[in-house]
Amino acid sequence: MTVDTFIPNDTKIHHDERIIIITGPNYSGKSIYIKQVALIVFLSHIGSFVPADAATVGLTDRIFCATGSKLMTAEQSTFMIDLHQVGLMLRQATSRSLCLLDEFGKGTLTEDGVGILGGTVNYFVACDDPPKVLMSTHLTELFNDGCLPKSEKVKFFTMSLLRPDNNSTDVKDIVFLYRLVPGRALHSYGVPEEVIKRAAFILDTVGSSDYVERLCNENLSAQDQLNKDTVDRMLEFDVFKGSSSNRYLGIWYYKVPEKTVVWVANRNDPIIGSSGFLFINQHGNLVLYGNDDQKLPVWSTDVSVEEDDSCEAQLLDSGNLIMVTKRSSSIIWQSFDHPTNTLLPGMKLGLDRKLGIDRFLTSWRSADDPGTGDFSLRINPNGLPGVFLYNGTKPIARSLPWPWRSHMSLYNRAFVNDPDEIYTIYTVSDDSYLLRIIADHSGHSKALSWRQSDGQWKDYWKTPQFQCDYYGLCGAYSTCEVAHPSEFVCACLPGFEPKYQEKWSVRDGSGGCVRRASVCDHGEGFVKIENYCLPDTSNAAWVDKSKSRADCELECKRNCSCSAYSIIGIPGKGDACLTWYRELGLLANGQEVAVKRLSRSSGQGTEEFKNEVMVIAKLQHRNLVKLLGYCIQNEEQMLIYEYLPNKSLDWFLFDETRKLLLDWPKRFDIIVGIARGILYLHQDSRLRIIHRDLKCSNILLDAEMNPKISDFGMAKIFEGNQTEDRTRRVVGTYGYMSPEYVVFGNFSVKSDVFSFGVMLLEIVWELWRQDKALEIVDPSLNELYSPREALELIRIGLLCVQEDAMDRPSMLAVVFMLSSETEIPSPKQPAFLFKEPHNNPDIALSVEDGLCSVNQS
Repeated sequence: MTVDTFIPNDTKIHHDERIIIITGPNYSGKSIYIKQVALIVFLSHIGSFVPADAATVGLTDRIFCATGSKLMTAEQSTFMIDLHQVGLMLRQATSRSLCLLDEFGKGTLTEDGVGILGGTVNYFVACDDPPKVLMSTHLTELFNDGCLPKSEKVKFFTMSLLRPDNNSTDVKDIVFLYRLVPGRALHSYGVPEEVIKRAAFILDTVGSSDYVERLCNENLSAQDQLNKDTVDRMLEFDVFKGSSSNRYLGIWYYKVPEKTVVWVANRNDPIIGSSGFLFINQHGNLVLYGNDDQKLPVWSTDVSVEEDDSCEAQLLDSGNLIMVTKRSSSIIWQSFDHPTNTLLPGMKLGLDRKLGIDRFLTSWRSADDPGTGDFSLRINPNGLPGVFLYNGTKPIARSLPWPWRSHMSLYNRAFVNDPDEIYTIYTVSDDSYLLRIIADHSGHSKALSWRQSDGQWKDYWKTPQFQCDYYGLCGAYSTCEVAHPSEFVCACLPGFEPKYQEKWSVRDGSGGCVRRASVCDHGEGFVKIENYCLPDTSNAAWVDKSKSRADCELECKRNCSCSAYSIIGIPGKGDACLTWYRELGLLANGQEVAVKRLSRSSGQGTEEFKNEVMVIAKLQHRNLVKLLGYCIQNEEQMLIYEYLPNKSLDWFLFDETRKLLLDWPKRFDIIVGIARGILYLHQDSRLRIIHRDLKCSNILLDAEMNPKISDFGMAKIFEGNQTEDRTRRVVGTYGYMSPEYVVFGNFSVKSDVFSFGVMLLEIVWELWRQDKALEIVDPSLNELYSPREALELIRIGLLCVQEDAMDRPSMLAVVFMLSSETEIPSPKQPAFLFKEPHNNPDIALSVEDGLCSVNQS
C-alpha cells in the first residue's frame, strides 16, 4: 500500500454519540483520519466540493485543534502546548463546535499528561450539551469502563489491523489496514506495561475525585510537617471570581461551604474576563498572564534558578504555596513570605532581618475586592515589640506586648526576637477547628474559627471591639475605663488636666491631658497607677530583668528622659523592670516639643548656639526643622524644636530591622526632600546659608517620614554674591565633609553638595562592587525598587562627590535631575587623593608633594 492511497472511512457523529474516542497503535492512521474529517467540514462550510459519496454536515461554528506542534517554540514543551490548546477549547467551544484531540496528553506519561487527558474527557462527558469531539490515543487500556463515567455520549472506534500472533504486542508484528471500525484496540502497542499501570492509576484518581489530589508530599519543612492538616481541610489553589468580571488566582478552603480565600496572587491586577494563562517559565518563575497571548503578566513569583535546574509548584496542606527546585529540593519562594489579608497557622508575622522581608497583613478593599485596602496588621519592632493594627500609617489598635498575652485555649502563640528575625507565630491546639487571623476591610483584626458542627465561621476574638480598645482614644497622660454607660470613659492621670476642656466636655478626649503645674514645685517622684493595661511600649526598654521595685525606680530617676516605670511579672521568669523614655516635652498649650540640650563635650560653644538660633529663626521651609524657642541659664543651653516622632534618618538606615520600613518610594521622597531643603538654603531663602554639617543624623523625620534638615550650629551665612570662604577651624563630621574643606579649609555651596552626595549614596547603597551597579543597592529593599531610578540616583550621588568642586552640580541642577527625565552626565571615578599640594599658611595641615588623585592623568 503506497503512502498516497486514500482509504475512505464513514463518520457519524449525532446528538446521542457526540464524543468519539479512537484507539490504536501509532502509525495506524488515527491522525490522518481526524484531519480528513476536519478538512471535509471546512470544505463544506466554504461551499467547496466534498470528496464523499454522501454528506450531511451540520452547522459548525469553529474547529478547535489540540494536536501538539512539530515546531517546539521557545520555553514551551509539548505538554504546555497541549495545556494552552485545550484551555481555549474548554472555555470557548459550544455544542456546534468540532474539537479534535490527536494523541492528546502524549507529551508526558506522568501526572501532568495523563491528568489533563483524563480531566478533559471527564469534562466533556459531564457536559449537558458537549461539542462534537474526535479524540485519538494509543493508550487504549486507559479507557476502560473503570476509568470513564458511564455515558451514552461516548462511542469507541479503533483502526483495524492484522496480527499474525494474537498475543504479540510488538508493533513490528502487525499490519495496518487504515480502516475505522467500532470497538477498541486490544493493546497499547510499544508502551511498557508498568507505564500503562501507573498511567491507569493516575487517571483513575483524577476521574474519581472531586479535586486533583497532590500526589507528592516530599520536601516539607519541619514547620509544615508540624502544621500539616488532614485531607479534610486541605486548601485549593485556583482562579476565583471577584467583583464584576474580575478574576484572581488564590488559595481557599475548598470544603468550607462559604468560599474563604486566604491568599491572592494578583490582588491588585485582576484578570478581566475569562482569559488568563498560568505556567512556569524557563527561569523557574510561576507566571500569570492576563490573556492567552502571554504578553501581559499580571503576577510572578519573581525568582530565578540555575540554567541546569528547574522548578515545580506545590501547595502544602498548611496552605503554603511553594516553588521547589527539582535538583536540590530547596524552597526558593513561598506564599507564606507574601501574605495578603490572612495569617494561617504556622505562618510568620514580622521581620526577617537576614532576608529583608517584612511579613504583614493588609485588608481587602471590600468583601468582594481583594485589592490592597487601607488597614494593615504588623509588628512594631521599636522598644518592646507588639502587634499593631493601622489605618494607613495611623495606629488604631494594638495587642499586649510580648511576653504578656491573654490566654487563648484554642491556639498556642509564640514570639521570637533575635538578631535574625522578629516575628509572632501560632499553632492550633484543637484539631477539630480551623483558625485564621485576618486584617478585615471593616477596620478590625479578627480571629475566626470554624468546625464541622458549627457549619460557619465564628468570631473567636475581634479588636478593636470596645471603646477603650482604640489606640489613643483618650490621648496622652490619661486612662480609659468603661465604668458605666452614662459616664465618660476618659480620665486624666493624677496631676494632669484635659488639654482641651471644651472638647472633653463633649466627650472627645483625643487631645489627652497636660500637667496642671510645673513638675519642679513639689520635688521629684512617681504616682502609682494600678489595674490598667500597659501603655504603648514603642518607647519602652528593659532596664534589667531581675531588679526590684526600688531599684527600678532609682534607675528611672537617674535618666532625665525616663517618664515612667513598671515591674512586670513574666510567666515562668519572675519580675522584670520596664521603663518608658520620651524625647519630648509639652509647652503650656500642650504642644509636643523636642528639647536639644547642648552637651559640654559637644564642642559647640555659646557662639555656635547663638548662630543656630539666629539662622533657624530666619528660615521657613517644609524640609527644615522649625525652631519654637530657646533657653540659656548659666551653663545650660537648650533649643526647643517641633517634635518629630520618627527621629533621625540614621536611626533607620543603620539598623537592620528599621531599615526594612524604608521602602523605595519613601527613600526616593526623602532624597528629594533633602535636596529641596538644601536648595532653599543655597538659593531660595533670604540668606545664602552653607550648612557645613549635613549628615544622616541631622536629617529628622516627621510622622509622614518627610525629611527636615536640623542642627545649624556650624552653618555659615554668605552675604551678597559671596560663593565661597575659608576657615582655619575645620568643623563637621569626617566622611561627609568635602576634600577641599577637610584639607584646605575651603567651603562653598559645593561643600554641601558633597555631603548630600554621601547621604544619597548611604540611602541607596550598602556596598560597592566594581561594574555591578545594582548590587550596591541596599539589600533590605529586596528588589522592590526601580532599577532605572536606582542607577540614576547612584549616578547623581557620584556626581556630587567628585573631587573637584567645579565638577559637582549645583543643588538646583540636582533637584532638576531628580524631578525630570533629563539625561544625567556620567561621573568621573570618585577620588581618594588630591591632585596637587596646596600651600595655605593658615591651615595647620600639610599635604606631601607628589600625591595625586585617581582622576589625574
